[in-house]
Amino acid sequence: MLERFKDFKVVVGLISGFTLGLQFVVIYNFAYSQNAYSIPSRRLSSKLQEAANVTDTSLIYRVASSHNHPCSEHLVHTSDRPLPEGSRKHDKRRLTIAIPTIRRPKDNYFETMLQFMINSTTPEQLKEIFFVIFLADFNQTHWKADLEKKLRERYSEQFHTGTLHVIQAPFEFYKGMGEFGNNSYLFWRTKQNYDYAYIMKYCENFSDYYMQMEDDVIPVTNYYGAILDFIHKQSDDNWVMLEFSTLGFIGKLYHSNHISKLANLLLMFSHTQPVDYTFLYFNMLMGGRKEIRKPTLFQHMGFQSSLEKKTQPLKDKFFDFPEKKFKGDNPGAKLYTNIEHGEDFPLELAYSRSPGFFWSTESGKIDSRLTILFNVSQALLRVLVLTGSRDHPRDIIYNGVVEGSVSFVGTGNNRECKGTIQLGVFKDGQASIEKEEIQQAFGGVQIKCLQIRLTREQVEWVIVREIAVFVDKKSD
Repeated sequence: MLERFKDFKVVVGLISGFTLGLQFVVIYNFAYSQNAYSIPSRRLSSKLQEAANVTDTSLIYRVASSHNHPCSEHLVHTSDRPLPEGSRKHDKRRLTIAIPTIRRPKDNYFETMLQFMINSTTPEQLKEIFFVIFLADFNQTHWKADLEKKLRERYSEQFHTGTLHVIQAPFEFYKGMGEFGNNSYLFWRTKQNYDYAYIMKYCENFSDYYMQMEDDVIPVTNYYGAILDFIHKQSDDNWVMLEFSTLGFIGKLYHSNHISKLANLLLMFSHTQPVDYTFLYFNMLMGGRKEIRKPTLFQHMGFQSSLEKKTQPLKDKFFDFPEKKFKGDNPGAKLYTNIEHGEDFPLELAYSRSPGFFWSTESGKIDSRLTILFNVSQALLRVLVLTGSRDHPRDIIYNGVVEGSVSFVGTGNNRECKGTIQLGVFKDGQASIEKEEIQQAFGGVQIKCLQIRLTREQVEWVIVREIAVFVDKKSD
């Protein structure tokens, strides 16, 4: 009996392997074909094949951008209002953030989300970003018109500069979806694939990078700076996707010249699997790597799904971002520590003004150190160090000091301050050193090295969420 069971497992394994291999070949050919829609498929009608080709000017409608976007020669402006005088093509930007949205049965999160997304960037950063809002409802004509009007009034400057685009798809685009009877989930899941494919096709030439978002998330402050920083930290350009959230299709970043292939794949498997599965296949097919940034930059805030009667109270376990409260001058410096820590939580994240924090992977020891070696000696005005976080309030420095010196010892990655003078102590996980204390310790002498040092052992790990250093810029 046991032998028969083993034989059965072997047969099942062979069949599964063959099926997976066949599926891989089909996907590969589809994604890399010169004309993906030339591949026969019972699931893709000829009308859908035509509709999916966004170079057909009858199929994409730009509802509400004051300027033509980079692919304007392929688009039709559907508003009764004429394009403003002086409309022109936009220059290519760094990042396109694509946000499909529909009217939810109960709570709506989109307007709050968009406000956070725009307000969490600087005016200079906004010049490098396109926000493309896709109104994906079939029948909510009045709601869509009201939302467009509201967005125009609230974000008139973003419309005028072309930063904000609002689009909708013609009904013809969805004719290949077929009938679903009473299966509302299958309809919802299939339409999601179409929606994402449409917005990807629309945005494929906008920018260097494309990021897919959902409409019910909140970002950290300066998420754009953190995204660029993570891109720059990659060892090479051979990545398929960078993730800034662990959930769903939130915060997934691609090279813009890849997203047309992903759109093709979404349409091919629109009837058989959800978006969350297809993009995993895509990552495998492209042959590059994917990387996730931790801590993540976007948190899911929605409870009510876009599918009626469905709730999804999902939270990203790696999203734990207290705001950088003080945002110091933090002059250029080299950072060193003798504390074991996770590679996703280096000391640089605590010193940077961008989101993130330092997090050790061991209990605090006597003389555990965090060292800041300034590139140029500084006249310090104020130093603040905050430890612990909302989700980990016990991971603080219980007993420690902040010290300074005019020199350092050591080489390579093993450097520390030499001849330190104490500037302040930790109380309730925080250290705050004011100008008077610095003057009393150093007079008018500039400081080369700052050091955070534990003075007693502790069981808890250590989170340093912010190091804020303010300097006298007149002394430069």
